[in-house]
Amino acid sequence: MELARIGRIAGVGALLVVAVAGCGSDGDPSGPDVTGPGDPTVAEARLEPLADAATSRRVDLTVSVPDSGAGLAAVEVWTRPEGGDWALATSATTPAVRITIAEAGPFGPWEFAAVAVGADGTREADPDSAEARTRIPDPIYLTDRGGERWEITHAVLRHGLVERLWGHGIGRHAILPLIDPPMSCPGDPDYLDPDNLSLVIGVAHGGEARAYKIGDLNDREVVDDTFGETHLAVTY
Repeated sequence: MELARIGRIAGVGALLVVAVAGCGSDGDPSGPDVTGPGDPTVAEARLEPLADAATSRRVDLTVSVPDSGAGLAAVEVWTRPEGGDWALATSATTPAVRITIAEAGPFGPWEFAAVAVGADGTREADPDSAEARTRIPDPIYLTDRGGERWEITHAVLRHGLVERLWGHGIGRHAILPLIDPPMSCPGDPDYLDPDNLSLVIGVAHGGEARAYKIGDLNDREVVDDTFGETHLAVTY
């Protein structure tokens, strides 16, 4: 299923399709023929079922739209915590939609529904029931030694990493990289003696070759170097 990439229609609300019939034989105008969201030209968008429980605050939804007589401008995705009020979360033009629950929650059961907006301006009614449900977990955090907090919910719940074995990281920028380190060439006074062997990581790019000593990387772990206009990260 592919949703047509058509610009959103300004002022789309609870629209009705109105057709005015001609005058009757008695000269009195007939009333308008009004059709609503049940008209067959209005597409019906649906969400594929979700797992019973999510592994993070991110929820990946898949929209399906059966064939209909009208093209689509977009599909609205509505969300609510179970028992709460529906709220429009996003308007999408692709079948894959990612919703991220706010860091403040609430957490627990959440419900989702889709509403199709036709290219002709028609739309489905606002949702009155859920099409997909899942449970949003309480976030799991790690605080490093610098006091910065990192969310590791997905790593723990999806990949089974044991929270207590993570320890507490030393913090952002605690290990500084080597940035554009100076290079020595054969014949330079500080170039290594042939008998003084060192383990190195070698890199060749654009006709130029460089070597980075493992001894230097033991303490720094990353080299941020530049070959001409090309930036390169060497890690150990």
